Amino acid sequence: QDNLSYTAVDLDRLFRQRPEVAARLMADIAERFEEGIYEAPNITLFPIEEIVGAFRFMSQRKNIGKIVVTMTPKSVPLPGIMGDVTETDEADNELVIDPNGSYLITGGLGALGIRTARWLASQNAGGVVLLSRRKIESEDRVLEEFADVSGRVIIASADVCNMESLNRALTELPEDFPPIKGIFHAAGVLRDQLMNQMSDEDFAFPLPAKTIGTWNLHQWTQDHPVDFMVLFSSVSAVLGTAVQANYGAANSFMDGFAAYRNRLNQRTLSINWGAFDGSGMASELGEMMKSQGVYLLPTDRSLALMGEFLKRKIQQVTVFRADWNRFGQVLSNLMSGDLKFQLIDQLAVIESEGVADNEHAAIREELATMGASDMRVRLQQYFSQQLSDIMGIDPEDIEPDVSLTSVGMDSLMAMELGNKMQTALGIEMPMSIYLQGPTINRLADFVVESQSNGESSSVGSSQGEAEALTADSKQGEAEALAADSKQGEAEVLAAASS
Repeated sequence: QDNLSYTAVDLDRLFRQRPEVAARLMADIAERFEEGIYEAPNITLFPIEEIVGAFRFMSQRKNIGKIVVTMTPKSVPLPGIMGDVTETDEADNELVIDPNGSYLITGGLGALGIRTARWLASQNAGGVVLLSRRKIESEDRVLEEFADVSGRVIIASADVCNMESLNRALTELPEDFPPIKGIFHAAGVLRDQLMNQMSDEDFAFPLPAKTIGTWNLHQWTQDHPVDFMVLFSSVSAVLGTAVQANYGAANSFMDGFAAYRNRLNQRTLSINWGAFDGSGMASELGEMMKSQGVYLLPTDRSLALMGEFLKRKIQQVTVFRADWNRFGQVLSNLMSGDLKFQLIDQLAVIESEGVADNEHAAIREELATMGASDMRVRLQQYFSQQLSDIMGIDPEDIEPDVSLTSVGMDSLMAMELGNKMQTALGIEMPMSIYLQGPTINRLADFVVESQSNGESSSVGSSQGEAEALTADSKQGEAEALAADSKQGEAEVLAAASS
């Protein structure tokens, strides 16, 4: 129909029967790789121990390029793979913050920028430049906060996304001001929206500060070398959130750019921060996040961690605070077996032995005692909570009569919900229900009708294969992590690549 033709080439026979042609072709291909015309495909590595995770990752269609299972044992570190920050990591005992140098903070007049400046002052920095694209009437009051520090603190006005503006501001610094020895790129803006409701303008809104701004700072350092650059990235680039696809993409650029600069031997650290406490653009979400098991980072303690990271040869690190017993369920449909997510993935599948079974038994027993009307109301609540965990949104934002596809549910999320329902209720819902614009009310009605029609002798009559998989997932290394997670709330999660 489209006038396409498909041709199969038997490379095996070509190499055996026409080796001179094959050799010439391979030489041509190698030359084009060297010239940069061809590029190797992206590769996601899994150790042989994670082969189940590799197939799960492939089934979720999250990969770009090839998925490769390697025989390299997990205990052998692979280049570029994130792992734990431990006390044995190589540390640089030399002073990181130079008392004879100054440090540039973009987004300097924001809450996080000012707290970063206070941390630098506590480290005896010779000077701090608070760079902001906006002027505020209370600049004098901001500077008064630093009257007790030994280093000099000044405010400069510039748009980091405008190279001319950035150059002008940094050129106009006082002649006797200490030379800039480091950069903390903390500028950023949010425009949260569900992806299927996000306009082009919405998607583009947070990009410039993180992409163009990062590039402009890099360009400036080519003529004004610095000891290091710290990029304030976000955990949204690691975990993803339902309403921050744009912000996650912007911060992913920073993570990749840190790798680029380090290949140029220009020391760069990208930190995927969680949301901080105190006033700021992210802390307003604190209560909603807490309901999902996510907690705000204590700013001062987190910045102290940043100082430790700067003493180590680390390229990227995630700092995140959560109650993993609760947040692990939210993560269960987001995480893959990709090696850089090993720690998070293992925590996500951890369920305290007996807890999940008790929860499933409790909902079954509760429903078994209810009439149709009460059962329907209880199932509406139950489905709202399960969908909240899967989609990462507040249960109160899910209207019972609104199509779930309109609030962001896709086929993968539908499969996740189906698995949860089979495990918890012992009822297998036809996939057609999930794919025909389902609502919470329709899902509840299906379960109620199933019981009244005798399709299931009791809610939960069949545990299904999902519980067997859950039992399997508790083996091995995950059990060790589970032991740690039982000690209560995880204060800080840090996964770093050297």
